Amino acid sequence: WFWPVLLVIIVGATSLRLPRMAHSYWGDEGWALRYYGHGKYEAVSGDDMQGPIKFKPVTWSRVLWDDQTGGNHYLFSILQKLTMDTWRSWKGLPVTAFDEAVSRLPLLLGGLASIAAIALFLRWLGRPRAGLFAAAFFAIHPWHIRYSTEARCYILMGFFFTLAVWALLYALRSDRWRGWLWLATLQFLAVYSWKVAALPFLTITSI
Repeated sequence: WFWPVLLVIIVGATSLRLPRMAHSYWGDEGWALRYYGHGKYEAVSGDDMQGPIKFKPVTWSRVLWDDQTGGNHYLFSILQKLTMDTWRSWKGLPVTAFDEAVSRLPLLLGGLASIAAIALFLRWLGRPRAGLFAAAFFAIHPWHIRYSTEARCYILMGFFFTLAVWALLYALRSDRWRGWLWLATLQFLAVYSWKVAALPFLTITSI
């Protein structure tokens, strides 16, 4: 019964999130998109935005390496640009084309994956019912719904953090190199999603 119930929860979670995918961007989302995910219009002559303007797409070098503002959520910037570039190429659209729902696809998938991850983690601990309860709680929680559709990397950080805790317990129980390597990889992905994730990992390490 575990898998059918989990599938129902994920389908329900998807139905709650899809209507939000095409919502207009709010300030932080739009700012990050201009600098790290898509691009922006700039004045041809100096800063005169009343005159001719041209679109300047974001380069891969900026996506991968630039963080002068401290607001580059690296992993999502990469996934967002890949998703948008693939969509434009598939549709034959110009470099200026943009769609909110398409740009948020990596987050929707990451949010649904985090619901499955918490259920499977608790099932691995021998608590399948608790896992399904946690999955259902995530599925309907307003903040989880928001971050599953907000164009920032918080939900991906949460997904990898859950897996990292799972990997830590597996490594401690098995004392195998495979577990420790998985832990290191997942810690990196969580921090690469959002830098502040390093703080709880430091706490876990100190314990």
